[in-house]
Amino acid sequence: MYVILLHEKAAQHRSVLKANPKRNPAKPCVYVGMSGLPPEHRFENHKHGYQAAWAVEKYGVRLLPELYEHLNPMPYEA
Repeated sequence: MYVILLHEKAAQHRSVLKANPKRNPAKPCVYVGMSGLPPEHRFENHKHGYQAAWAVEKYGVRLLPELYEHLNPMPYEA
């Protein structure tokens, strides 16, 4: 599991607003994902467009390990 901080501009994108209509604008915009790869490797894949979420490729800023490190490793059954 990993959490990526997105630039605040991501929250203004129409599809993000539609998917998160009750989003609290006082909180950061984040992307949460799960992968068998180390979070750092997966983040680099996103940023380079390899099997990437468009929001992370375009707006990904950095990983937020303080939000997920205590949860890893997480089995896929979870």
